[in-house]
Amino acid sequence: GFVQRGTVTATATIGVLVNALGAGQVGRFDKVNTLTVRLLGGELAGQPDAQILNGGNSALVKCVSGGWEIIQFQEAVEVSAGVWQLFGLLRGQLGTEDAMLAGAAARADFVLLNSAVSAAGLNASEIGIELNWRAGPVGKDFSVDFFSAQTAAGGVRALTPLSPVHLKKKAQADGTIQFS
Repeated sequence: GFVQRGTVTATATIGVLVNALGAGQVGRFDKVNTLTVRLLGGELAGQPDAQILNGGNSALVKCVSGGWEIIQFQEAVEVSAGVWQLFGLLRGQLGTEDAMLAGAAARADFVLLNSAVSAAGLNASEIGIELNWRAGPVGKDFSVDFFSAQTAAGGVRALTPLSPVHLKKKAQADGTIQFS
C-alpha cells in the first residue's frame, strides 16, 4: 500500500542541458567553461561567493553514468527565453566527483536544489531497496489516473564514503611502501 511521505508546496526549477557537459575540475571555480540550461519554468540568479561556498546555487545534473552530479554556479544570464548560461562553476560537489567525470549529455536533466526540492524521507530499512513511488496532487487517491509512478532505490549514495584526499606515501626500510 501507498502512504503519503510528504507534501511539496512549491514548483521545482527544472530543465535540460542545451549542450553536453564534459568532465571538469573539482575544488576550484571554473572560470572558462559554462553550462547552458533550458528551463521548463522559473529563473536563475547569481549569488555572492560566500553564499556559493555555503551551498547556494546548487543543482543536480544527470550524468551519462546514470549518477547525479551536484554542481554550483556563481552567475546566471538568460541568453534567450527560458535559456540560461551559468558561469563560475563548482563541479563534483559533496562527493559527486565520479558522476562529474562521466560528463552529461545534451538534454540531460537539471534540477535546482532549493526549498522546492525535499527529501523522500527514507527509513533506514529502505536504503537500497527498489520502492514504488507515486507523485500527484494532494487530496486525490493514489491511482494511476492522478499519479505518475516510478520505481527507484535510494539512500545508497549517502552511505558512500567521500574520495580519499591528501594521500601520503613513505618508503620503509624493508622496501615496502606505507600509505597514510
